Amino acid sequence: NVGRLADIYAKAAKVGGSVMLTEEFEKNPPRDYHSRALAKGFSLCVLEDPNAIKCTKEEEDLAKYLIPFIKQLVDSIGEDYRHNMSTLLTATGCGEKVS
Repeated sequence: NVGRLADIYAKAAKVGGSVMLTEEFEKNPPRDYHSRALAKGFSLCVLEDPNAIKCTKEEEDLAKYLIPFIKQLVDSIGEDYRHNMSTLLTATGCGEKVS
């Protein structure tokens, strides 16, 4: 689930920037700890409004840690995308792997 959201959010940020990312937050809201931290990280990276995603202090701390991994994912192309997605998933601590 975290990987699916990461992919959706990254592609939205890449293609449509803050507008598309905001739409995806509404269509695919984060529903658990790792997902909220991920979404918060994306919001801190891409959006003008850092309060777009409500989360706990712990989730926000994780989100801040994830920022460089998120930037790397959004900026990656081709095979690097898969590798950077794997790195991001590892960084979230969600236990998911890229399939």
